[in-house]
Amino acid sequence: MILFVHNRYRVTGGEERAVSNLMWLVREQLGESAELFDRDSALLGRARAAAGMLRGGLDPADVSEAVARTGARVVHAHNIHPAFGWRALAAARDAGTTVTLDMEDHTGVAATLRILAELRLDYPDLGCVLQSYLRRSANDCADLAVAGSRVR
Repeated sequence: MILFVHNRYRVTGGEERAVSNLMWLVREQLGESAELFDRDSALLGRARAAAGMLRGGLDPADVSEAVARTGARVVHAHNIHPAFGWRALAAARDAGTTVTLDMEDHTGVAATLRILAELRLDYPDLGCVLQSYLRRSANDCADLAVAGSRVR
């Protein structure tokens, strides 16, 4: 079971399609069950979204409960801010699952890799997905290739 954690932004579109396609791939090509656990930024309001960004997420226990409910062995995090944040990833990991951080947009690669580096100080087995179409990905992959690292 792979649990996809996704924060929908105010305008839906390509990100939701990417998550849907990944879930289809997991189910149809890998033969593994997948479930979506999502939040919607449009429903949070500005004050709650800002609180989520400042606190590193809003309700991390929701993620650990979803891991327990689904029996997820992997949490695939896709767009975690503002509702989920790093605390949700930590809660998923503490619940006994493997966590993979995904990135879809080239504009956030540097920031995502900085966050990954920070999180790996406490969670060295945190996985990461790189975008193969970017020129920098081969170098990023080499930089991330350390013992115990998971890079896709």
